[in-house]
Amino acid sequence: GNVNFTGTGDGEYEFYTRAEDNVENLEGDISGDMDLRIATTIIDTVNPGTPVVSAYDDSSKATALTDDTWYKHSLPYFEWPTVTDDRSGLDQYYYYFGQDNAAILTDTLDKTITDFTPDALTTLSPIGNYYFKIKALDVAGNFSATTTFIYKYDTTAPVINSATVAPTSLNPDGAKTITINVNAIDLGSGVASVSANLINVGGGTSVALTDAGAGNYALTYAVPATVTEGDKTIDITATDGLVYVSLTSTVTVKIDKTAPSAMITNVLPTTIIAGETLNLSYTASDTGGSGVNYVELYTWHGGPVPYAKYDGNQNSGTIAFPTAGLSGTYFFYVIAT
Repeated sequence: GNVNFTGTGDGEYEFYTRAEDNVENLEGDISGDMDLRIATTIIDTVNPGTPVVSAYDDSSKATALTDDTWYKHSLPYFEWPTVTDDRSGLDQYYYYFGQDNAAILTDTLDKTITDFTPDALTTLSPIGNYYFKIKALDVAGNFSATTTFIYKYDTTAPVINSATVAPTSLNPDGAKTITINVNAIDLGSGVASVSANLINVGGGTSVALTDAGAGNYALTYAVPATVTEGDKTIDITATDGLVYVSLTSTVTVKIDKTAPSAMITNVLPTTIIAGETLNLSYTASDTGGSGVNYVELYTWHGGPVPYAKYDGNQNSGTIAFPTAGLSGTYFFYVIAT
């Protein structure tokens, strides 16, 4: 027949059979007769030990890795001491490696295995967080708690989205300043710094920009008066937490120390009757390269009198000057800025 047995606690149980006949003759002595024992079983409701995971840059274990930290190693190596189970014994391990922190552990490792390396890191793409999860199973079917090691993988450099300088041209006499603004992002370990090479405008080769938040960085710099005239390039790079460096972005500021020139090229007619219109032709140019900002026309009749101001886009033209109510000799001149 069958007998149902309910254990009263964890431990090892031995089961014996003993027959009795109708006149109360008993078979053997259960205290010492091993021939009567038919089975031994262990009741185990205690979970096995939890795996304690260590991680290294590779199987040589030259560099230990820290949980939840960015790295560039393509073949991280994980290991753990053999888990002990004092009752039913260790059966196997369940594990997971991938980017789903909520993944169910379905892959298994033999109980004799105590290390794991991802397959040539075809699994480490794209960059981001990877989770190595492992738990132990004992023979009785009890699972340990799950251990998770977060491996953050980054192989890409930051990207500079935009870089500008203002103003784009200046005369540095008088401690003029420029402001550099940069927007940079890094989808992995994050932008650690943004720097500008100011050597062409009298500064250092690696000057850090200030982090203004939301990927924006800025630097205000006073250009020395000693900087020579011409187009000056400023190279800008961004560096992330793993020292990957972005492609170089370049902005240009024009240093202009040469004053523009302007002249009246023709006056028609040279003699007029009061009330007629005088037409004055002029040209303006700027050899310094920053361009003519504006041109001013002055008349002189006992003293300078400003007449009109023209936008620098009008580097040449003809000015109609009315003479109604005027008499005498007048001088005209133009000044470019």
